[in-house]
Order: sequence, then C-alpha cells, then structure tokens
Amino acid sequence: MTGFQNIHLETKNHIAYITIDRPKVLNALNMLTMDELGQAFASVKDDAEVRVVILTGGGEKAFVAGADIGELSQHSPVSAKAYTHKGQAIIDSIENLGKPTIACLNGFALGGGLEFALSTSYRVMSSGTRIGLPETKLGIFPGFGGTVRLSRLAGADNAIEWIASGEQYGADVALKTGVVDAVVAPDKVREGALNLLGQAMAGQRDWIIEGAGPGHAKSCARPCDPTAHIWPRAKPRPAAIPRSRPRSAWADNPATPFRTRRVPNQSSPRCRVDRRRDCCPGRSRSTIATDLTTAGRQHKPLRIR
Repeated sequence: MTGFQNIHLETKNHIAYITIDRPKVLNALNMLTMDELGQAFASVKDDAEVRVVILTGGGEKAFVAGADIGELSQHSPVSAKAYTHKGQAIIDSIENLGKPTIACLNGFALGGGLEFALSTSYRVMSSGTRIGLPETKLGIFPGFGGTVRLSRLAGADNAIEWIASGEQYGADVALKTGVVDAVVAPDKVREGALNLLGQAMAGQRDWIIEGAGPGHAKSCARPCDPTAHIWPRAKPRPAAIPRSRPRSAWADNPATPFRTRRVPNQSSPRCRVDRRRDCCPGRSRSTIATDLTTAGRQHKPLRIR
C-alpha cells in the first residue's frame, strides 16, 4: 500500500507486514508516524485477505526508540494531551484488532516503542538488543498504557521495578519475566516470528480459533489452513524472577503500601504526633487531635515522604 511517508505496508501470503521506517532517528514516533500507523492498522483490520499482522522497525538498530524528542520538547500541555490520547487510541486498536499480531523487536524498543509491542499478541526479540520504559528519567511516565500491559505480562512487582528505575533490560531478563515470547539471533527475527506463527497454527501454542466459542481451545493437529481466523488465548501471568537483593515488603504483600504510612490511629512504636506515648489503634484521629489541642498542641497533617 502506498501513500505513507514514515511506514511501509505490504501483504504477502495473507500476512501484513507493517514497518516503521525512520532509521535515521531510530524510528522515533512523531505525530505523522502515529497517524500513518493508525491508518495502516485500520486498513488491515478491514482487509479480508489479511489474517496476521507483523509489526517491525526499519534498519538494524531499533524497533522504535520511543517518542521523537525534538517534537516532544515543542509540545504544549494541550498538544501533549492530544499526542498521548492518539497513541492510546492506536495501541487500543492494535490490541483489539481481532487478528493475531506479532512484534519483531529487531532493535531498541524503548518507551512508546515497547508500549506498542506490549499491545501485540506475541513479541519476538533479537538477542542483541535492549528494551525498557525510560520515561521516568525524563520526568514523565509511560502514557500509552504500558503501566497496565506490562503488569499483566510480567506481574506488578517486575513492572514497578521496570517503570520506576527507567532502566533498559536485555533479552534474557525480558524472556524470564514474560515480556517477550521468544529470543532469536539478530538476523533471524522475522523468521522467528513466522516460526512462532507456525507453532500456533500447529497447535503447539494455545490459540483460539474463531467459531470454537468462548473459553474453548481447539488444537490444530490436522493440516492447518494458514488463512484460518486465529488469535491467542490469554496466557497465565508468570511469576516474578528470583532476585539477588531482598524483595520489598510490597512484593510479598501487594496490599502493603510502598512505604508504611504511620498515622495516629495506626499501631506503631511511637506516635508521630506525640512521641511521648504509644499510638492507640482504638482511638480515632479526631480524638487524638482534640487531646493535643487541649494540651496546647496543634495537630498538623502528616507528610508522606
């Protein structure tokens, strides 16, 4: 399909290949690129000849290295909001395409690039590249839904570490945490995606075939029609990988806050309002505030550090 400036769309053997082609800027996402991605996915969704979509990046260095920093620095609050909403809408359309989608991570997948990959059905990663969500190092946070999708794939504990640290991770960590489904040699990424697709259609991966009904998986032990309508089942969330450092209290009990917030009506060794006496779980905050006012003290709101 012609008419695009920053992406390429071609269809071969009922497979649509969408390539983000801005190698000089590591395939960074600007408004034009996202507009064209939205048009491309809308086109393949309505194309009855397309059964599978493979998304990849042009060049050898990057899948998508994130947002276009040059354009991002020029955004006003209004335009930044529009940019974020556009990205969310496109990624939602990929996730709800109704056809299998595979991301070929042939290079760096950072920020919005990883968020695009997380919305696909499967991800095949080059062994020599790195992925991550470095937005926090710029004073922002993942705005295209990566906070939710990464938690679903890798678990909340791993997702919080990835997002809060802003670090980049190699293929071994990405595979162990379940962020990617396969790791292959750098020159075999597209072949790896096709091989994964073949495994799914051969019944070696848990996919649902249209017409089987909700919650019913069918195996394709018989010769498969490559044009069959298939899409992946929801996969169980993998457990967090072992760590060399002690796990946080939050990891063992997700109901625990990031840091224990001691307020006067909770049990703690010493009351942060009046350190001369122990806290009493049975006394309300208003009761303690009244006692302190009577004693000539003023109860101020606690600051959570």
